[in-house]
Amino acid sequence: MGFTIKLASLLGLWAVIASPVIAQINIPRIPRSTPFPRPTIYPRPIPLSGSPDLIIENFNVGTPRRSGQRIEIPVTVTVKNRGQASANRFKLAIDYTAEDREFVGSFKVPGESNMWYPFTDSELAAGESKTFRGTFIFNNRRGISSTDLTAKADSCSGDEFMPGYCRVQESSETNNTRTVSGISLR
Repeated sequence: MGFTIKLASLLGLWAVIASPVIAQINIPRIPRSTPFPRPTIYPRPIPLSGSPDLIIENFNVGTPRRSGQRIEIPVTVTVKNRGQASANRFKLAIDYTAEDREFVGSFKVPGESNMWYPFTDSELAAGESKTFRGTFIFNNRRGISSTDLTAKADSCSGDEFMPGYCRVQESSETNNTRTVSGISLR
């Protein structure tokens, strides 16, 4: 048994369609004894030595202010590059937890053009730190009485089509967050 291969246009996209027919194309059988090499699969690119490594060094939360459903929380976050190389420009995000789920809020930092997420102005050299001082804002439509805030350095929150490591490929991608728990909103 063979296959006929046809090209078809579906919504302007070309696709290859194989339909069974009798003996039009001979597809040779591969004997079972033929050894196949096992591929090596890496879940993400392996960073080279001398990579940056961003961590949340300090995460301080002030007293929340309430205006109707709107909650404003003064926040200071310090990100440190404890790696061995400079880190590209990156953004910082803060999420809040309600009903065991994370939600995005706005982290307004004076002088930043992006009202949701502050970015570093330039690369962050090895050993250097950058402090972001601003106000985390969200609407408490769920009426929660307390929340957890999580700061994320090199966040891809709100971005599409970004690589798994976002903007900065680091020696460790698992240490970019820090959480402050049990913040009372009453």
